[in-house]
Amino acid sequence: MSWLSRMANVFRSSAVDRALDEEMQFHLQKQVEANLAGGMSPDEARRQALIAFGGVQQTKEAVREVSWMRLPDMLAKDLRYAFRVLRKSPAFTSVAVLTLALGIGMNTAIFSIIEAVLFRAVPVHDAGGLVVLKWEARKEPTTMGMVASGDCNDHRGKENPSGCSLPLPLVKEIQNQTNDFSTLAASSSGFGQMDLGGNGPAKRVTGQFVSGAYFETLGVVPAIGRLLSQADDQAGAAPN
Repeated sequence: MSWLSRMANVFRSSAVDRALDEEMQFHLQKQVEANLAGGMSPDEARRQALIAFGGVQQTKEAVREVSWMRLPDMLAKDLRYAFRVLRKSPAFTSVAVLTLALGIGMNTAIFSIIEAVLFRAVPVHDAGGLVVLKWEARKEPTTMGMVASGDCNDHRGKENPSGCSLPLPLVKEIQNQTNDFSTLAASSSGFGQMDLGGNGPAKRVTGQFVSGAYFETLGVVPAIGRLLSQADDQAGAAPN
């Protein structure tokens, strides 16, 4: 017996076998009773009933042949046949394997992108509690400057514009007047080039302007040193 057959026996339910035995015995008994009613002796009635059924065990095996319990054997036969076909056509096998590899790789890459963009939460503390404030207007406001790509929506030329860029005085007013948020932080809508000097020569880096509560709001903990705090928003705050 092959290992697939042994696996099929493991998964074969004893309850299914009992139900099959009961069903066979029921129909066999009905046939015996019909033969007795036709004038046969008990032994002859049973013998004719078994002949009509073709044998109980043979009938049970025929039922199992078309049931799910034969699936492992059928799968093994299909796999052996596919292996023989592929072995006889190495060129076709190479193309098939390469096509499958490319398909699996592309699906994995696409799923990774979708999972990262749509399903994965922002990697910060209490991501579900973050709220982005937006404004809406009946007409496009007059602004000084340019709208960056991080402004939620490009509201230029739209009938009902909206966006996330708020004036700093308005942010401070919201911070002073509301108790609905545990912390409130602000940041520039895009990244830009900045000149940092420190104690050495000036160095140009890519950065973003943020308020002192920015890292506290996101729940970010520094690996070394300290991050900005709300005290850094005050005029004359220490630079370190």
